[in-house]
Amino acid sequence: YPWSFILDEEYKKIYGESLIRNLPALFAETDGYTIVRYRYWKLVRDLFVSSFNGQIHNWCKEHNQLYTGHMTIEEDYWGHMQCSGSAMSAYEHMDIPGMDHLGRQLASIATIMQVTSVANQLGKKQILSETFALCGWNVSFEELKWIYESQMVRGINYLCQHLEGYSLRGIRKRDYPASLYRHQPWWKDYRIFNDTVSRIGMLIAEGKVDYNILLLHGIESGWLTYNDNDPLSHSKTNAKSSDLKGVMASLEGAQLHYHLG
Repeated sequence: YPWSFILDEEYKKIYGESLIRNLPALFAETDGYTIVRYRYWKLVRDLFVSSFNGQIHNWCKEHNQLYTGHMTIEEDYWGHMQCSGSAMSAYEHMDIPGMDHLGRQLASIATIMQVTSVANQLGKKQILSETFALCGWNVSFEELKWIYESQMVRGINYLCQHLEGYSLRGIRKRDYPASLYRHQPWWKDYRIFNDTVSRIGMLIAEGKVDYNILLLHGIESGWLTYNDNDPLSHSKTNAKSSDLKGVMASLEGAQLHYHLG
């Protein structure tokens, strides 16, 4: 569970009662446990967003810099709660909101739509994806194209490639390969791929986003089921995020454009 020495004081300020006295509700289904869990996780999320992302954003603004990056474990409710309380809330303070994707597979629909929804609703033009890590040394142009096009079709427009190693000495050659750099025999031809995705990304960024359907994100439901003492809690919490992904997939299958709220 996230904890800080200011949590009890902040909880009292907002809710007028002690968090310490209510702590058992986080670990057992006591009377009123849903209210305590909701308040606790909302406070954790709000403090993280303001104290971490908010401070970085303010520093960047003062120094004429743009703040970008991604949250950790973005694809399911359990991951949100372990790392940020709610990933979508954290994107608000990023000038270029971003996501992360690993492996020679398609990214989670939730990961993509969370970041693109926030960025589009708040008028942030560029939406970044760090991708291609762990694709392996023998990844092909066709596979890189397949992975990134599935993100662009959902609104990603700014590619951050993982990674380009200055050296492959020692353990470096096994650091989430491939190195998309001069170590590759096809390096001289790689501009063709990069020009293609850059131009499509520009068209997406300059385009107008107009969605008529808003699907409410259910992270708060995850807050109520989370209990690290319960061995079934992980599956209960992520079952709710799986339900959300199922609705998202159904909307896409019906070719209905939507945003997450």
